[in-house]
Amino acid sequence: MAQHSEPPDQDDQLDMTLAGTVVGGGGAVRDEKCHVDVSFYGALGFGGGGTSDMGVSHLADGVLLYSIGKHMAVYNYETLQYRFILKQAKAVEIITFAVAFNKKYIAISERLTDDKDGGNEVSVWTVDLQETGSSLISTKRVRSLPFSYLSKQPVVSLAFSRDNKLLVTVTANPEAFVYLWQLDKSPCRLVTMAETGSKVTQVSFCPWSPAMICTTGGNMLKIWTHHGPNQLRPAEPMLKKKEYRYTSHIWYEHDKLVAATMEGDIIVVEHSECKKVLSTSHTDNQSIWCIVPVNRGFVCAGDGGCISLFERTFDGSYFHIYKSFRTQDMFRIVSLSVSPNEENIICCCNNNTASVFSLSNIDILEPDKELDPEEAFRPLPIGFHSDTITSLSVCIQRSIIVTSSTDKHVRIWNYLRKKTEIDCTFDEEVSAVACHPSGLSLVIAFKYKMAMYTVLASTLHAVQEFPVKHCKELAFSKGGHFFAAAVVTKIFIYNSYNFTCIGFLTGHTSMVRSLTWINNDQHIISAGYEGAIHLWDVETCKNLDLRQNQTKAVAHSCVRFDDISQLLLVVGCNKVADQGQPEGAVCLRTMTFQEKPSHPVLMNPILLGVVQQKQAHSKSHTAECAISTLHKCTFLGSVTGQILVYPWPLSEGDTPLLTVEAHSSAVVFVLLSTHENFLFSVGEDRSLFIFEISSQADGPDAKARGFISQTTFEDVAHVLQKDLDEQISAIKELTEANEDLEMIQNQEKKKLKLKFESLVEQKRKETAKQVEQHYQKSVDCQKEKEKILSEAKERERANETLHLSAAEDLEVLYNSKGEEMEAKYKALKDEKDDMTVRYENKLHSHRKEWAKEKERLKLRLSELEANIKKEMLKLQKEGEEQKQQGEQKLELLEKEYEAEIQEVKDVYQAEKEKKDVQCEKDMLQWNMGQRMQEKNALEIEKLERDLKARTDMLARAKAKNKEHEKANDALRLEIDVRIDTITTSEKKILELKKQTAELEKLRYVLAFKFNELRKEVAPKEEQIRIMDGRMREMEHEIAKISQDRQALIRALAAKEEKINVIHKETAAAKRKLEGKEILIKGLLRELAQLAGTSSPRRLVYGVRSVIEKFQDQQGNTSNNDGKVVHEFHRQRLYIEKQLSSITKQSSRREQNLSQDNQRKTAENSLLVREINELRHEKKAILEKVRIAEAKVEEMKLQNKSFNPVTPAATPLVTTKPRASSAKLSKTAPSILELAKLDSVNIAEVIQQVEQNNQEMARQQAEIVHLREFVNHLLSRAQLDTEHQYPVLPPDAK
Repeated sequence: MAQHSEPPDQDDQLDMTLAGTVVGGGGAVRDEKCHVDVSFYGALGFGGGGTSDMGVSHLADGVLLYSIGKHMAVYNYETLQYRFILKQAKAVEIITFAVAFNKKYIAISERLTDDKDGGNEVSVWTVDLQETGSSLISTKRVRSLPFSYLSKQPVVSLAFSRDNKLLVTVTANPEAFVYLWQLDKSPCRLVTMAETGSKVTQVSFCPWSPAMICTTGGNMLKIWTHHGPNQLRPAEPMLKKKEYRYTSHIWYEHDKLVAATMEGDIIVVEHSECKKVLSTSHTDNQSIWCIVPVNRGFVCAGDGGCISLFERTFDGSYFHIYKSFRTQDMFRIVSLSVSPNEENIICCCNNNTASVFSLSNIDILEPDKELDPEEAFRPLPIGFHSDTITSLSVCIQRSIIVTSSTDKHVRIWNYLRKKTEIDCTFDEEVSAVACHPSGLSLVIAFKYKMAMYTVLASTLHAVQEFPVKHCKELAFSKGGHFFAAAVVTKIFIYNSYNFTCIGFLTGHTSMVRSLTWINNDQHIISAGYEGAIHLWDVETCKNLDLRQNQTKAVAHSCVRFDDISQLLLVVGCNKVADQGQPEGAVCLRTMTFQEKPSHPVLMNPILLGVVQQKQAHSKSHTAECAISTLHKCTFLGSVTGQILVYPWPLSEGDTPLLTVEAHSSAVVFVLLSTHENFLFSVGEDRSLFIFEISSQADGPDAKARGFISQTTFEDVAHVLQKDLDEQISAIKELTEANEDLEMIQNQEKKKLKLKFESLVEQKRKETAKQVEQHYQKSVDCQKEKEKILSEAKERERANETLHLSAAEDLEVLYNSKGEEMEAKYKALKDEKDDMTVRYENKLHSHRKEWAKEKERLKLRLSELEANIKKEMLKLQKEGEEQKQQGEQKLELLEKEYEAEIQEVKDVYQAEKEKKDVQCEKDMLQWNMGQRMQEKNALEIEKLERDLKARTDMLARAKAKNKEHEKANDALRLEIDVRIDTITTSEKKILELKKQTAELEKLRYVLAFKFNELRKEVAPKEEQIRIMDGRMREMEHEIAKISQDRQALIRALAAKEEKINVIHKETAAAKRKLEGKEILIKGLLRELAQLAGTSSPRRLVYGVRSVIEKFQDQQGNTSNNDGKVVHEFHRQRLYIEKQLSSITKQSSRREQNLSQDNQRKTAENSLLVREINELRHEKKAILEKVRIAEAKVEEMKLQNKSFNPVTPAATPLVTTKPRASSAKLSKTAPSILELAKLDSVNIAEVIQQVEQNNQEMARQQAEIVHLREFVNHLLSRAQLDTEHQYPVLPPDAK
């Protein structure tokens, strides 16, 4: 496969600063004279202009990556910070992206501006993240995958392998191919490719095997296996019963995956076979659009806002549904993304919104009940409208913007705090909205009415409705005391304080599309669809425009006025061709109402783009321009999604100072904030971008106007008196209830304290008794131990006499076995001589065979070289002949083609089409010839590779010959070495024979002593086992007692909780009774007053008023009681949940403590075993001491009877070899000679024995200390489990 080289710009850096200048990359194109800096600050909305649904993905915990407009956005939903990854300068838009498993790499698919590079490109970028403050530092492009020779279709899906060494990409129909790329080498290499046969929406690697790939889309689910270069084989699973339309998939084990379908079923595939169909996972078989893996199983979501968690069962059912939830608005969830710590999951819906679902709280959430948005689905502040945006308004005093849409929503977004303050839904579509300068009122226009709303803390409150229909444009005056409403051709002016219409303006012949207040709210400028621009006086409601500025060929869409230059900036679309501009051209013009303007007016309009005919004649309201007098520039939105920055005032021949790529479709609204430091743009792609603006006018930064700070009125909001009264009453009730609870809690604390003190005293007495009992038992055991040791010493003395007689018998056996070993040695020597002769004969035969094989290989090599040369010459001749034939055919085809072209010019149109078909066939034949030539070239390359392989084989054969020679030399050396080793081994054998004889004597003696000692130790081991059994029984009894005590404590706590609940209920009932008694007393008092009235009419009316008053009070009390009861039940459920979680935690702690107790008892048993082993060692040492003492006594007796020996010690084992058996019997030491030691050696042995005794005593003391420490820890752990009772002091033990 051919390798594709990387472009030279691999080290391109993207601008990732929060408020930095947008320069380079695909963000902006800057003029050298530009003094304005525009940087990305924030954005609302999802998706771009790509051909696939990209969704969202996590880069880290709390950090999201998603597409918006033409770029990618990185958003931290914990710190509310934005970063942007801008497209390349040569790219039109971003199609799709993928994030690596380790979150350090991202792959981006882009559509290019020109077709010479194949129309699309995939680039791999590194992402550098940090946890302090900012979420994304920088990115760098490290790989580029061009598709210029592969496909013109865009890459719609891609995925990384687990080790990030491979990348798989899939192109769109009709050229749907799977391409496998190798990324760990530079330049990157295309490994293999294969045709899918149908549309693919998702591709992924198996995390456990990068050789397995899965693709889903439409009716296809395929698992591909990569066996090597150009070997990518699919295996489609055989499904049952019906065909499915697949939407997404995940891997959950090696060669095992789960696929989601539009039919609402989940398919479990194992080893390329359908193993299980999980049906009706969502209600009414709603489609499942996305699925993501988690540690417990997987999460899937789809239509109706349904989201479900499936847990792994590890049996035949594979998975079972754990819990299901549903969003409040019930829109389709099209994308899911799980955070790396699996605490949150992001749900992206098809209404251009996203929400955070808490996976960490899923165990305590109840799916059947209506969930609080703060508990389950928390909306993210980056969502936007799901339909056409009809209006955008910016507040003067507060940092808020207001948008409306045909999706029946009005959103208020704070761009400094970066959060959505109010999202209000209405019953009908909203056509226009205007925000009061204070930000505390809104005017909203619907299809059949217009209304004013007051902005509360979390919602809107209707104040006044106006009988105005089909209003499309609204504008508040800068002072806020008036607002204008454009209704078709008329403009109504209302007083915003008393809601009266002070006048209406008539003069337009077509729909009014733009309004602007000027000259301190004394005049209004309006622009209409018929091309007219009028200047109105608000007080007289007259038209002041005497020049009649009207251009009939242009449909104006936006008009802006500059108070300093007194110029109008107008954007309009040509209804017909005009002034050299085509129909549908969007142009920029400047006008003035002055006869002698201070600044020149543009004679030729500036072209901003060309729209389609439908859009050119559309009567939708837009605002595509904004004038900044602070920065001396104007901002324009183009039909291609760009923000153009021109100098202001405009002059002939001006070009854009700055071009910012933002939206993927036309820009419909462009507005500036009051301080002109923020720019807002809305596009037809349902996204909103916020830009931060700064300029360097005359060197230093230009200072903002003398406005008040935008944060001065941030915390100001209206509150309804009704809500305020309800909150005050609720606070009073809660404070009373809190005081009652505190009293009850204090009483309970006192009771529990007394119980705790009594229990502690009781436990102290019990533990003291148990300690005394254990101490008495340990004293008894020590006495028994001393008694057993004394008995063992007496038995050892009695057995010493028997050992000497056994030693004499062993000496006789030693002599006989020595003779047998010498005979065996002679036999082994003869066998060694025979083996050396056989080895020399075999070596001689191997040498002859190697010489023959060498000659045969030389002949074979010469024959192969001759054959290869002949085949090479033959192939070269064939290649030249085929090349000549191809060139001749090409020349003939060109001549025929030219002749046919001359004939076709004179023939009828039908004959021309036939000849075109014939031309295409000829071109195909020429292409076939070219392909044959390429095929021959490939065959020649293959033969060259074969030749190279055979030469390598010959070289390897020569290397093998050299290796054989080296091996022969090594064998000779080995023979010499072995002969030397044989001689040395003979000497060692003689020495070992002497040593084995001595050791056998000692072994027989020690075995006999060991058996005797085992008989003596057996009864002690039985006593130790009995003691261990008694200790285990006592420990079991203590554990049972502690368990019973804990159960009683839990039962007592449950009963006390029930008593508390009953006390609360009785207190509430008492309060109810007191309230009713007060009502009855008031009723009796009023009835007594009425009894004194004389006239019956007054009596009747008085009784009626008393009854109505009593009913109202009764209703209020019942409502309040209902609320209190509801709140009490809610608090009770919450406390019960907490209690259940606390009981679970306590049970886990109890399990851990029991495990610790078991571990410590096991350690105690190990210590007991070690003590027993030390006892056995002590006994063995004491036996050795007794043997040494006996030897000393024997030596003393011999010294009396024989002459004194030399002071030199006789060696226990001789190292000189013996020549014969007779010599062996003479030189063999007897057991008596072993005992003949001098006084110095005897003193050393006695000193060593004393040291061993001291060491054993020290170890026993340490063991006793360790046992006391272990018992102390066990008692402390037991007391900790029993409500942390105090530990006894060491004196009590």
